[in-house]
Amino acid sequence: MSHTTAPLCPRCQEIPFAQVGSGEGMGRKQYWLGELSRVRNSPCTFCQLVNHAIFEDRRTAQPRNLNSISPETKIRVLWRNYLAPGERCGFQISAVPNVWIAISPSTQQYHALPKVMQPTHYLRPDIDAEIDCQRVSTWIRHCTAEHDDCLVLPQNRFRDRFPGLETLRLIDIPRGCLIETREALPYVALSYVWGAVSNFRLTKANKPALMRPGAIQSQEVWDALPRTISDSIILLSRLGFSYLWVDSLCLLQNDPEDLSQGVNVMDQIYEKATLTIVAASGHDANAGLPGVRIGSREAKKPFSREVLPGLSLGTYFGPDHLLSGSVYETRAWTFQEHVLSRRILYFVDKKIFFRCRQAEWLETCYDHHEPKICHINPLTEIALMKYPLYDWANMLSYYTRRTLTNQKDALRAMSGIMRRVSEKLRYPMIQGLPTGAFDRFLLFFGQNLRRRQGFPSYSWAGWSGEITIKVDSSLDQWLYGSTWIIWYRIRANDKPCPVWEGRRDTIEMPSLDDSLADSDSDTGAANGFESYGIRQPFSCAGLNLRDAPTNVEEPIVFRHKQPTPGYPILQFWTLTVHLRIGEIDVFKAKGKFFDKSGVERGSVTLDGFEETSFFESEEPFEVLVLSWETYSERKGPENGTFNVMLIEWDSNGLAERRGIGFIDMIAVKRSFQPGPEWKEIALG
Repeated sequence: MSHTTAPLCPRCQEIPFAQVGSGEGMGRKQYWLGELSRVRNSPCTFCQLVNHAIFEDRRTAQPRNLNSISPETKIRVLWRNYLAPGERCGFQISAVPNVWIAISPSTQQYHALPKVMQPTHYLRPDIDAEIDCQRVSTWIRHCTAEHDDCLVLPQNRFRDRFPGLETLRLIDIPRGCLIETREALPYVALSYVWGAVSNFRLTKANKPALMRPGAIQSQEVWDALPRTISDSIILLSRLGFSYLWVDSLCLLQNDPEDLSQGVNVMDQIYEKATLTIVAASGHDANAGLPGVRIGSREAKKPFSREVLPGLSLGTYFGPDHLLSGSVYETRAWTFQEHVLSRRILYFVDKKIFFRCRQAEWLETCYDHHEPKICHINPLTEIALMKYPLYDWANMLSYYTRRTLTNQKDALRAMSGIMRRVSEKLRYPMIQGLPTGAFDRFLLFFGQNLRRRQGFPSYSWAGWSGEITIKVDSSLDQWLYGSTWIIWYRIRANDKPCPVWEGRRDTIEMPSLDDSLADSDSDTGAANGFESYGIRQPFSCAGLNLRDAPTNVEEPIVFRHKQPTPGYPILQFWTLTVHLRIGEIDVFKAKGKFFDKSGVERGSVTLDGFEETSFFESEEPFEVLVLSWETYSERKGPENGTFNVMLIEWDSNGLAERRGIGFIDMIAVKRSFQPGPEWKEIALG
């Protein structure tokens, strides 16, 4: 809504708004508006815009960001000729970098602009109550015609498109029923939050009925469908699409085998979709798609102010900012659906956006014939997996921030992406850990992690909470010169086998450079260096210790006849020491290691700190020495540091991780009794 022009405050009078209105290039200039408290109380029209942008940011932001701006925060606005996303010109606010202030002309003013200025995405003066389906169709057509990277590449064989899937089920919208096909039909996928509502599901019992023409359009079924699914059917019918894939109706929910097959190719289903609808406007499957049905949203005029006669500015928000405060963004199952989709039509905060891999259109802005995304969402880049190990580590950081209703789904919700990463790397994973960089991915850490049952403690899947894994270009050298453990895995009643299969003297291990190579390249993992499987002999502070066994014929015999876990146990030899833990920060769950002389020798992040009394002990704790912290340190024996794992033993003789950290080399010589030991470990 535009208002009568009011005087600008002295600080805002320094901003050359006349240049903004004339389209002259202002370059990259910044202007200080003072503390937030001053901006908030200022009657100045531009200060009101800035204050509104900050207020809206706080309204839509994730809870962890709500208190990040105080009244004393100094506010700076930066003029940008090209703002991300979409090459818009406007002001970026330092305190809320994902909210912008841009030109908001009337329709007449916009069309009166010189053609050279119109390509800039100006804000539209209003948003209709109902979605403009013709406009959405134009976005999709333009992307199809101009963006090769967004197109689904043809694959003749069904098993290549959806490996392991017998048939693909789709909702046939014109016929109003389910179909099963092995043809490459163009379909739209729906990504949404189930929530706590009752969701109509495909079962063995109702499948025959739902495959009869007209079944889904029948009153009985239609009324039982969640609003988001029925709105999607209505929308796609208007857009001219014939097929829809939605998990609850295209996977047999009471058939574990069918469900597992579908979950395992979920990544392919979303990546090979012509379009994905992201329903992020509500808390559950009944939130619907605002703007599809009459009365589902109101017509709206974006917040704007006239700062000079004939020049109005308004606030706008990109999809990433609005998504960050949505329930959709907190759910683990939606992660791979969102990341891998080539083209997405977003419904969030009662607004719609369209994004592909090369461009973005917003309902709130005038369309530009060739929009661009200047700042690509980090998830969009890592989804391309040009650097699989690095990208997988980054994905886990994003994924583990999210919540799971069923904790047993920790690996299932990422199974499709895991398979893709494994294919890129050309070696398998164990419990979500790439075997070719096993030592590095064991060193994940996080703050106040909580134990997740049903998964091993050595894997990130065994813990709830955001984790971080450090992967960089030095990984090859680090694996070669800083690791020594020969890892074996063992399941109940089986003999141990190497984590990396093959004879120790012939193991071929891909290098990071190979894993960074494009997947279409002829070079790859098979040409990587071979030294990871060979490892280096371990020696430390005058201790020359025998290497790990090359062949293990019999599994470790556990102390009691309790059943072993359903996941693989790690069996290996390494150095162990005993150290005290003190100076614990109870809020961050961090502590320090001390040797027998009371000297600090390192630090540790404690896992499951609030769930156990284990850390209350005053006795020294047992610590596993896992690797050198950096490659260069093994050349300086008096100054080097080790990566270590704090463990706790259970009654069955099985060790569990209780923390990750580092110690210096002197800690080994000055550890508590019984001193350094070369020991065989069973880690679960």
